Amino acid sequence: MIYIPTKINDPNGAEYTVRLLAADDVERLGDYFVSLSEETRRRYGPHPFDRETAAKFCADLRPSETQRYVALNEDDEIIAYMILQMSVGEGEITRYAAQGIALDVERDCLLAPSLADAYQNRGIGTPIARQVIASAREQGRRYLVLMGGVRAYNALGIRFYQKLEFQHIADFEHPAGVMNHDMKLDL
Repeated sequence: MIYIPTKINDPNGAEYTVRLLAADDVERLGDYFVSLSEETRRRYGPHPFDRETAAKFCADLRPSETQRYVALNEDDEIIAYMILQMSVGEGEITRYAAQGIALDVERDCLLAPSLADAYQNRGIGTPIARQVIASAREQGRRYLVLMGGVRAYNALGIRFYQKLEFQHIADFEHPAGVMNHDMKLDL
């Protein structure tokens, strides 16, 4: 697991710090959550983007269960937030089993990334995600699957996952009338 902050650069050379969420990140995470556009929020499903949720997460850090990574710019503002859940849920287990893939709650994990609107399509999301993926690999995980899949209409997200070498497994409908893709990365 990446405990020590890691420095990464975007294609233009700007430097960012990737690290685990800390208890004193409440205000920064809350600012990040409420700054996201409705379009970005619509593409993300694991939890609400509000200050109350930020306070809850910062008060209850459990990295053995869920690792919440943040990336900060030179002004110490959070520009990305990524969840690495160290197990898989029943929904994923059931959907993947229907495709002949047996997920293991002890060896597989879930990913849910988000990136601030101003930083999307600038080449920084991929290196941030690669740090989180490296952490999952270092912790001996076998597969990384998307938490709740990715919305089929989210072309930006699908291209992002393909760039990271996630493979499309199958489609599913959830909620009613909304198609999603399950995607998996072999670690």
